[in-house]
Amino acid sequence: MVQLTTPDIVSLLAILILFLYLVLRDSIFYARPYRTARKGETGGTPGQALPSVSVIICARNEAEHLAAYLPAILTQDYPDYEVIVVNAGSTDRTDETLSQLKARFPHLYYTYIPQGTRYLSPRKLALTLGIKAAQKECLLFTEAYCEPNGPHWIASVARNYQPETTVVLGYCQYNHHASLADHLIAYDNLLTGVRQLASALGHHPYAGDGRDLSYRKEEFFRHKGFSSSLFLNRGDDDLFINEIANGTNTRVALAPESFTSMARYDRFQWWLERKAALAATQRHYKGAQTRLHQFDDAAYLLFSLLALGTILFALLTGRPLLILPPAFLLLVRFAIRAHALHRDARQLGQRLSIGRLLLLEPVLPLLLAVIRLGAFSNGKKDYTYFVDD
Repeated sequence: MVQLTTPDIVSLLAILILFLYLVLRDSIFYARPYRTARKGETGGTPGQALPSVSVIICARNEAEHLAAYLPAILTQDYPDYEVIVVNAGSTDRTDETLSQLKARFPHLYYTYIPQGTRYLSPRKLALTLGIKAAQKECLLFTEAYCEPNGPHWIASVARNYQPETTVVLGYCQYNHHASLADHLIAYDNLLTGVRQLASALGHHPYAGDGRDLSYRKEEFFRHKGFSSSLFLNRGDDDLFINEIANGTNTRVALAPESFTSMARYDRFQWWLERKAALAATQRHYKGAQTRLHQFDDAAYLLFSLLALGTILFALLTGRPLLILPPAFLLLVRFAIRAHALHRDARQLGQRLSIGRLLLLEPVLPLLLAVIRLGAFSNGKKDYTYFVDD
């Protein structure tokens, strides 16, 4: 018979409460993209009229990626679309690459912003120029370093537009696993994507990913573009969607061909800079979704620390039976989490092994907390101008 002290009881109750919260979130919220896709609850009506689409890309020193990936966008199987690339002050062969592609594809249009643009986000300026130049009804955004998953990418996104729809959220895959850093980036990309899509599927959209994102052109001008966040480099995708999206005007594209896939980060530092810039803009989000996700991370860390601390204390005090409850809850919670995220990863075209999840799940929240603290201490000074992302 194990003699439980008051601290033992308090610790076990705290572990149980956190366990129940985390299990409910994992089995309901984080499983939502997979369940929705399996039920076939996304996508348009067969035979529906598809809107005209302007694909807009902001490129800075992306000549190599444009040459590799832009032809796949320019050869989409879609009846009415154009592609607009805005050269955001490139110093490489971007302009020459675009000129060569224009000779082959007349529906490609490109313009540029001058080098040295200051006191205004060059990225937002570039995208605003592209949007003003767009001649089509709906805008579809991606990056120069991203490739669509097949010739029906535009159609797979556009078919989600219904009369009430003004925003369609997509997903960009990261399937590079050459190093531990790549595994971490891929897991963060999956978790961020699942959170954005699951929130939107639950009628609480809060952000989008500019690597695969669409909204109506009229929506941009109705909300005066990026006027509310011009002081930040970021916010052209996540903060703008946070401003305009709601539970009735937003849909999610979950068909595999609606996804894009991105090139590998050449330097881990670039990913860190992107996460820091995103952390700086998240302070301006409306709604509680971001704080709820941060609470999820904090609850997981507290649950793990309490459970492991209880196990260690039981070993040190010679009470091995006290190890069983927290150890059992740790294993059950991990199994439920792994099951939910593994199914989401499969639906979104990413790989996630149990061993990788076991390693990365405790590391990522700690790293993101450090990044958020750094972004908070730096204020906005590091995120006003163009960050290569």
